[in-house]
Amino acid sequence: MRFLNARRTGLSIFLLSAALPGFGQTLSNHYALILKDPPVSARFVGREAVRSTAAESYRQQILRTHDAVRQTVAARAIPVTGTADVVMNAIFVVASPDRVADLQQIPDVLAVIPMRVVHPMLNRALGLQNAPAAWTALGGQGSAGAGMKVGVIDYGDRPDAPRATGLLAVVPGRIPQVHGRAP
Repeated sequence: MRFLNARRTGLSIFLLSAALPGFGQTLSNHYALILKDPPVSARFVGREAVRSTAAESYRQQILRTHDAVRQTVAARAIPVTGTADVVMNAIFVVASPDRVADLQQIPDVLAVIPMRVVHPMLNRALGLQNAPAAWTALGGQGSAGAGMKVGVIDYGDRPDAPRATGLLAVVPGRIPQVHGRAP
């Protein structure tokens, strides 16, 4: 019997901890108007296909639909905050929840999706990394990192990789330097 209680308690804790990240998300008054036509990437698969003349022609068709929907939205005094046409075909707006039904009636709108505001719950990360001690050692949080320059260079290949042949000059004890462009 004790085993079942411990198991049930463990399962409850697991489910609660899995649900906690959801508490960091709240609904906002931002909405995505998903339009009926599929996005460019749904019709033209691959980098070259998306950049083709046919894809650009289709994109222009989508943009004409965006313009028509934007005019309708503007006539209803709803601000537009952005658009997307390659990965998704959407127009982003700010509206009160009571305007959602009105937005769904706009021609060419397939769905109105509420956007979530995500608040990352990393309130323990700084303590786990002992960041306050590092800040104190550097003169406080306000001046920590002042005057520092950070560079990240990631070539992504080993100097002995076939692609890098003739491109990297490796000097013992030093970082490899690139001479030219990779094919």
